[in-house]
Amino acid sequence: MIRSLRPGYEVFEAKNGKEALDIALSNNIDVIITDIKMPIIGGLELIEKLKIAGRNAKIIILSGYAYFEYAQKAVTLGVFDYILKPVDEEKINNMLCKVEKAIEDDRKLDKEKEIMSKKLNNAMPVYLAYQFNKWINGNLDISNFPEIKEYLFYDGCGMTIITEIEHQRAGDAENIYSEDEWPEIFSNIEYWLNDALSNWGKVVSFHTQNSEKLIISILATQKDISVNSVKDCLERLLLNIQNDYNLTVTIGVGNLVDNIFENAQSSYKHARTVL
Repeated sequence: MIRSLRPGYEVFEAKNGKEALDIALSNNIDVIITDIKMPIIGGLELIEKLKIAGRNAKIIILSGYAYFEYAQKAVTLGVFDYILKPVDEEKINNMLCKVEKAIEDDRKLDKEKEIMSKKLNNAMPVYLAYQFNKWINGNLDISNFPEIKEYLFYDGCGMTIITEIEHQRAGDAENIYSEDEWPEIFSNIEYWLNDALSNWGKVVSFHTQNSEKLIISILATQKDISVNSVKDCLERLLLNIQNDYNLTVTIGVGNLVDNIFENAQSSYKHARTVL
């Protein structure tokens, strides 16, 4: 009946529950129609094994045993539908239409979840920048500290670095880049900062909320660290940025603190003063 009603569908047949299980585990099956009483493995046991294996096919029980306990057990196993024998084409067609709509709805929902997940992933850097801004200014709620700590990894020493990027050449009154070009430039500079500072530990860079020109970098490390060596590295980076983009760039290095997680605010204030 199914082959007649849906010529484009691929239909597998099994003589017993064991064969049905093997087919279901070896193929990407959308719908499984099973009897309850079958040789080797019964219908309910088959369903349980498929659930354990993580198969999400829509399962329909087709049986002549109209006992409530079977239907009740089938519901607890997440069965999609329960059809009683005998069947005709109309009953099978109605069943197929119902299961097709359910599968289509599931696919739409999965697509929506995928789109939402991408949106959340894209928004995450903005959210983290917001949380880090609150943290360095001493306004972060204590409940959000674990999230910050997850990105910094270390409770060890560290420092805060502020990079200021002017939108003009020295002495020029107008921007030398269009508004569309700035996001990529800032992204590149953030990448270079993180790459340069990662020699000493974990680095997180983000923009300040009150200025598009400032990039804040938090360096956390458990290594012995020389402030002068960090400054030398940043001076070389500063020259490269100036040469590549012909921009005026200033970098302020905050004081080294024993516990960056607890004292990032003081290093940040010092970096602003230095800047």
